[in-house]
Formats: sequence, C-alpha cells, structure tokens
Amino acid sequence: AETKPEVAYAKALCGECPMKAKCLSGALSRKEPCGVWGGELFEDGKVIQEKRAPGRPRISEIQVPEIAEVEEVAVASRVA
Repeated sequence: AETKPEVAYAKALCGECPMKAKCLSGALSRKEPCGVWGGELFEDGKVIQEKRAPGRPRISEIQVPEIAEVEEVAVASRVA
C-alpha cells in the first residue's frame, strides 16, 4: 500500500480476521520491512502510524554536524 486510502483499505481487511494477533506477532518477530500486518502499518521493521509523503526529509531526520566539526573541516581545507 502506497497511499493513505490503500493503507486504510489494507488495515480494514485485517479488521475481523481471526489471525490478526498472530499475524502482528509474527511480523514484529520477523521485523517485517514494510506493509500492513495484523492491522498495523510497518516500515523498517517497526509499527508506524502513517506513511510519510515523498519529499524532503524532516529536519529531525537530517544529521546536522556540530559547529566544531564544521570548523575542523574548514581549518583542514585551508591547511591542505
């Protein structure tokens, strides 16, 4: 499932399934990389609330170098 409606539909299919709990348990133990398992959405082996839309990553997902690291690189490039 790629879009929100597709994810919602996939989760709805799990609604009354008698294997829902076992499916979720198995997906957690296998660390399923993606998809809807046991009524939950997985990404990178973890349950997530919703898929993020394509585009730029969130600031929290970007590793911003410390100022000291930036200064070290600047000094090193001037020396070289």
